[in-house]
Amino acid sequence: VMVMVEGCRNDIEELEKEYPNYHFYISENEIAIFSKTEINKIEEKKGVFSTTVINFKVKNVDFYAVDVSASFDVPREWGLEFVDLQIINNKNAIILGDFNVPFESCYLKNIKANFNHAFNEKGNGFRETWFWNIPLLSLDHIWVSKDLEILKTEKIGTFKSDHCMIKTFVRK
Repeated sequence: VMVMVEGCRNDIEELEKEYPNYHFYISENEIAIFSKTEINKIEEKKGVFSTTVINFKVKNVDFYAVDVSASFDVPREWGLEFVDLQIINNKNAIILGDFNVPFESCYLKNIKANFNHAFNEKGNGFRETWFWNIPLLSLDHIWVSKDLEILKTEKIGTFKSDHCMIKTFVRK
């Protein structure tokens, strides 16, 4: 499964042409989901202050794709309270996306109670994903429920975005 937050619709449309037997979903806010296997039960929730959470299932794993508002006039607390309300399953689940707060944020308290941070558990090097490959802030996260095993986590830098990508391997 691959999730891109703030992805470009044109790039996803090119991927769809290149991988016609794969499964895709693109939200209005350009959160893109790409999977080798069927994507089930897609439910998109938009908060009042532009935070989005897409809940979907792949192979009976609950995924929550998150894009927390980065607006300067919206407190991060509001966006992360909305995210907490959307996380209805903390078993066999993965939460991932752009949280716009670092790992140390007090607003991640509920997620930290039920999920392991993939990079902290099995990553190597700097955890920070923003900005422009300089280790400044870890705004992008993958959180894995404690009943799943994190095998490996990698951070992938690119000049196509001001965020690094995170790749995690998980086993049931």
